[in-house]
Amino acid sequence: MVATTQLGSTPPLDPGHTSVQQGGSFLDVARLSNGISTKLVPIPMKNPTLINGQMGFVFIDQETKKLADDLRFTLVIKFLTTRPNIDELRREVVKTWGLKEVPTISFMDEFHVLIQLNNETDFLHVWAREGRSLMGAKFSIFKWTPDFDMKSEPSIATQ
Repeated sequence: MVATTQLGSTPPLDPGHTSVQQGGSFLDVARLSNGISTKLVPIPMKNPTLINGQMGFVFIDQETKKLADDLRFTLVIKFLTTRPNIDELRREVVKTWGLKEVPTISFMDEFHVLIQLNNETDFLHVWAREGRSLMGAKFSIFKWTPDFDMKSEPSIATQ
């Protein structure tokens, strides 16, 4: 499984502009963003790796099982064509889906996106969505499970 960072608030698009003061760790900044508390899960520290031209993290099956409880409100979006840019996708979801809390949106590969919602209300709202298009790209929604396999169509899907 591959994960990227959480979108706490929309970062400035100007790469020369720094919105976070120097000296704080990512965890310190994450704790402050939108009052979201962080839950520490006992898995080894990971170094980012380049995956299809983007930085991400790779987890082994045992680590994924430890994280499964935190992922109970998680859905996978499978785009019919290559997914849109992940940063643009994050902004579009936050702006247009009417969620109560900002989700964590991560790429899995060039077609699949993991959306970790923070509460059951948002989970059900997205799961029951009628619109199956984001930024002009059509997609299907699946419930994430520890056994989710991107190479086969899951049996748990929306109507």
